[in-house]
Formats: sequence, C-alpha cells, structure tokens
Amino acid sequence: MSIYSKMDVDFVVATDASYKNLVWSRENDALNQVIRTDQTVHSAGVASIAPSGSFVVPMGDVGTGTMLLIRADQEITAVFNGGAEEITVKPIGAYPGLLALNGELTALTLANQSATSSATVEYCVVGVEA
Repeated sequence: MSIYSKMDVDFVVATDASYKNLVWSRENDALNQVIRTDQTVHSAGVASIAPSGSFVVPMGDVGTGTMLLIRADQEITAVFNGGAEEITVKPIGAYPGLLALNGELTALTLANQSATSSATVEYCVVGVEA
C-alpha cells in the first residue's frame, strides 16, 4: 500500500507585523513543498516523556524513515540514527517546538530536558518497510 505525504513550509522574516517589509522569504515557493509517493508505512503517536527521561520513537514497520514531524510542549533533544549529536527542539512562548525532516532516519531518541515537568511529544515518521 502506498502512503502519500505532503509537507509545506512557508518561512518569512520581516521587520513589521504585517510582513510587508521582508528581510527574507521562502513563502509559497514550490521548492518548499515536498510531496512523496514512495512511502509505504508510518509510525505515529503521542508520548509523555518523564522529567529527565528519554523515549525511543517506535519505528514499527518503518525500516528507513524519509519524512518526520515532531511537536513538543517542552524542550527536548533529538538524536538521529544512534549518533552523538543532539538537536534541541524548544517551544517559544505559546508555539510548540517543531522539527520537520525530509531525509533519512533509522532510529530516533527523544530526551526531556526538564527535571520537573513531563514533555508531551507528537511524532509521525513516514517511510519504507524494513
């Protein structure tokens, strides 16, 4: 079975609240849209990560993930493919921390950076079967 996935990213930087004085923009740019039809499986869910705890994202039948979206309500770190380098995903004000990837991953570990609060993390990995 094929899975169809689409990711749109509009990224705009301006010096005014009406976004008329643009500093940088990749808005409505076709290159910011990723549409994939080569995926066959996905793993998605919501995890509650205990304070200072970690969570290995279950890949299920996904052998190689090709698209990923993470939303977090607390600061977390993400480690891809068993590597050592951490990427910080952090909410800013009322906005959740977001991480989007169009690439390849075979493993993903998330760690809660708060020693006092649990982190709620939504995740979806889409890819091809193992």
